[in-house]
Amino acid sequence: MNKRFLLAIGICFVFYILWLQLGVFMGFVEPEEPVPAETKTEETAKRETTAPPPIEDSEPELATVPDQEIEPQEIVLENEEMRLVIDNRGGLVREATLKKYYNSAKRQEPLMLISSTRHFPGEVLLENGVSTKERMFTVEQYGPNDVTLRLRLRDGELVKRYTLEKGFALRAELSQTGAEPRPFYMVVSDGLQPVRPTDKLTPSFWDLGSINPKIMQLAWSENGDHENRGLGDLNTESFEPVLEKEDWIEWAGVKDTYFANVFLLDKPTRNVHVKGVERFTPGREKPWMLPVMALRSEDSLSGVFYMGPIEKSRLESTSPALSNLITYGWAGLLSKWLFVLLQACYGWTGNWGWAIVILTFFLRVALVPMMIPSIKSSLKMRKIQPKIEKLRQKFTGQDLETKQKLSQETFKLYKQEGVNPFSSCVTALAQMPIFIAYFSLLRSSISLRQAEWMFWIEDLSIKDPTYVLPIIMGVTMFLSTLAMPMPSADPAQQKMMKVMPVLFSLMFIAMPSGLILYMITSNMFSMGQTYFMKWRLEKS
Repeated sequence: MNKRFLLAIGICFVFYILWLQLGVFMGFVEPEEPVPAETKTEETAKRETTAPPPIEDSEPELATVPDQEIEPQEIVLENEEMRLVIDNRGGLVREATLKKYYNSAKRQEPLMLISSTRHFPGEVLLENGVSTKERMFTVEQYGPNDVTLRLRLRDGELVKRYTLEKGFALRAELSQTGAEPRPFYMVVSDGLQPVRPTDKLTPSFWDLGSINPKIMQLAWSENGDHENRGLGDLNTESFEPVLEKEDWIEWAGVKDTYFANVFLLDKPTRNVHVKGVERFTPGREKPWMLPVMALRSEDSLSGVFYMGPIEKSRLESTSPALSNLITYGWAGLLSKWLFVLLQACYGWTGNWGWAIVILTFFLRVALVPMMIPSIKSSLKMRKIQPKIEKLRQKFTGQDLETKQKLSQETFKLYKQEGVNPFSSCVTALAQMPIFIAYFSLLRSSISLRQAEWMFWIEDLSIKDPTYVLPIIMGVTMFLSTLAMPMPSADPAQQKMMKVMPVLFSLMFIAMPSGLILYMITSNMFSMGQTYFMKWRLEKS
């Protein structure tokens, strides 16, 4: 294979690695780090002696005043965006349904983000390991958007007040009365529903670029900075602190690719706790391991549950502090600006697919000044192929000295003719950041979830189920390589260039349809641009 071709591939690969490292340096990439085992440092030992005992998942008889005959009651709080079911058994959020988001692109069944699991948002666990989820709360006040519940304890009372605000915000206020209020933990989230047998909760290399919407992470804001952690090995026996070294926590919870259930505290706390629970799903042999996040309080706790989409406007309307819940992945700032432009195109077309097509066209137009020298150089390369072939016939020896002489004469010819042999690599490098930004955007923007384009494409954020788009992408890439002159007459290199479209089609077969639509549009633009340049140069 031609050495220059290998060098060009190497340069592209190095640029790709440097781009990722730049993303890490700038804070756009959040690499997974293994959670270190806590070592017995002096500070750790001090915390262990003063920290409360871990909560075991046992439920001995709660020391309360005997229950009166309290009727089971489910209170429904509802606004335009969501429907909540508050259960007086445990005084917790039993269900949370998002009215305008659906389980599939067919839009038949609204998405139930919270459903019956082992733990529930708002559930209180006392320090001795006792959960109140089976105790009957008295419903004291019940309005269209709020409810107050009370549980009588032996030495006081536990009071919960829920108020459904606008959008996806549920205000929760938990307080105790009595001589000695006891510390307690409040559950924020027990995973996010729905979880189906075919879903994946952790990323895998074998995803081949496909987006798994149920990949879950623990998420929290530490001193105003977004932090997240993969599920990893969750302890199923008891709650454990997430932070090895305590710091101020502003909000905490669980998120997946598009949705989140987090609790924004009125007063920051020092840590957040997590454990794992097994959840069996019909049609799956092994149980899921779902994360349960909990916050600790000495006597009272108040704040806002956000149970909804990870969407900038929705988050900021609840609280500006939640805006950093969004992570744009590899491309960071470029993805943010790309989405702003994509939104503008959507406002014009009303269709996210056509918005991608139009934005891609304008981006390629913006790159034309950079592409023109590359195309001119490639066209000149084709013209001087006979001269290069004569040099190869002149220097036919296989010894090192002859090969060096051939390289020297070849580059001398390039210089004389004003040819850049790496022009095709420059073209690829210019487009790579945009490609990565599109890919990150499709992974992070809920606006593209279940967004249809036309015909059979009902969701631009997932792969084409018919595999037609990857095939079209391969065809347009092949036609684009025919339009762009080969940088070398080397048969091995030409054969490789013809095989590349097939390899790319296979590589992109599981990629989101929106990303492939971008590639198809870009290929067609490249083809038209090349033919136009050839026509202009031949005419002149």
